[in-house]
Amino acid sequence: MTSSGAKINSQICPSNPDLVAYICNHDIWVTHTVSGSNVRLTYAHKGGRNLSDDPLCAGVPSYVMQEEFSRYQGYWWQPKCVGK
Repeated sequence: MTSSGAKINSQICPSNPDLVAYICNHDIWVTHTVSGSNVRLTYAHKGGRNLSDDPLCAGVPSYVMQEEFSRYQGYWWQPKCVGK
């Protein structure tokens, strides 16, 4: 699976602005903006078209979390770089 498709909830890495994370095809991806390389970080979505066959989605909070707790982001960057 590639990162083609709509990219939503993008976030720039606070410690390295060359890295941008986003949700695409129900998984979390990171792109290195200088090299253009994409890395898929999660494998929650298996590619099924029917929600009952493939219900998982990484990085997007449930409707209840969004509405009741005002949590619209489902993933976060680690605030500091811990190594090279």
